[in-house]
Order: sequence, then C-alpha cells, then structure tokens
Amino acid sequence: MEILETFPLHEGLEIKIDSGKLHIQGEDRKDINVSGSFRNMVFRSGGVGKKLVLSCLFRIKWFQWVYAWATYLLKKEWPTADLHLKVPRECNLRANVYSGFLSVDGITGQMQVQVGSGKAIVSKCTGNLRMLLSGAECTIKSFSGSVSIYSYTGDIDFNGELFTESTNRIESLTGTIKASLVNPDLKFNAKASTGQVTLVSEDGAKQNAKTQAYGTIGNGKGSLQLKTSIGNITIETVSDRKSQP
Repeated sequence: MEILETFPLHEGLEIKIDSGKLHIQGEDRKDINVSGSFRNMVFRSGGVGKKLVLSCLFRIKWFQWVYAWATYLLKKEWPTADLHLKVPRECNLRANVYSGFLSVDGITGQMQVQVGSGKAIVSKCTGNLRMLLSGAECTIKSFSGSVSIYSYTGDIDFNGELFTESTNRIESLTGTIKASLVNPDLKFNAKASTGQVTLVSEDGAKQNAKTQAYGTIGNGKGSLQLKTSIGNITIETVSDRKSQP
C-alpha cells in the first residue's frame, strides 16, 4: 500500500514504527509530508495537544497475526514499512523504531531518538539530541549541539561540535565509541572497563591509555563523559575543514 499525506505544521512530531525503515528529512517548508509503503501493518495519524503523532504498527487482531505469520513462512514477507518524512527544518522530534533503520537529516531542535535493533544515522542536525539504542549501531555526523547517547549493544561513531552549556554523555554497555570532536572546548573523562582509550590530536599523533583517560581540550568550558564496559574509546580532535561533510 502506498501512502502520501500532508499534515499542517505542529510544534512537535512524534513517530514510531514497529519494523522497517524511517527516513526523516528537514527542509524549508511549513508542513509535514509523509510518503512510502507498508506491508501487513496499520498506519495511523492523530494529535496530542499541539503535537502530531504518527505510527505504523503491527496489526493486532489474532487472525491478522495468523495471516502475517503465514505470509512470512510462505513468502518470507514479514510486516514492514518504508516511510519518508519531509518536515520543517526547525522541528522538535521524537522518533522510535523498534526494529530496522532510522535516518534523521537536517533537523534543528529537540530530538529524542530510540532504536531497538538495526541502525541509526543522524546527520547535519543542530540542537539537543537524546538517543537510546538497544541493539543498534549509531552514526552521528556533522552535528552541532549537546548529546546524551546510550547504547546497550552497538558501536557509536560521533562527529560534530559539542555545546558547552551542558554535560555531554556518550555511553555503550558493549560497543566501541569513536568521538571526532570539531573545535572542542571541554573537559573529558573517558573510561573503557575492559578496553583502551586512544587520544588522537589534530596532527594525527596518538596517545593510548589502558582503561581510563581524562583531561582538557581547549579552555575546558564544556564537559564530555564517555564510557563503555566492553570495547574501546577513541577521542579525536578535528578542525572544521577536516570534519565530515
């Protein structure tokens, strides 16, 4: 089933899908456009206060579950969605993908992102980013703002400039963390319980520590905490011209 709908501008957007791909693109527009397809799922839209709520969820009636399982066993077609959202560039966003792929591009505002299993990519975004990842790999590039990222199992690759007004946190229970910091001005504390911490300066010089490292980059106005129980941590200093596009 193909869907193509346009919704008026709201102060915030909340969207969740049970399985599939979700692409969210910020543009110079004043409405929210939804396109894509889904199979053996239900698409719903509604409002809570001044917030637009969208969802693409599994069918819940028992005979629809039987049909979904039969379709999967015979055709290997599990219920899934592939949604593309075009939203205003300035948008407060809350996105939840239980299983699949999520990409967010070109958003400015408050962002809360949750992915169960799969992969998440956030690029060219500005603002406050909070991420919770159960079993997903995470890539953040060309970011500017403050972050609070936690992953149970999965690697985290961060590239961007961190604001100094609040404490930034990047943590993984079992995963490798790479933080490429653009023009950093902060104090950092990095702990890898069973791995090592590597510091890479802008000229490429490396310094290794066994399990923990802390120090100051720039004037130390901001704060960054990095932690992983199983995995390594790399902190790299880069300039604007060397940051990812």
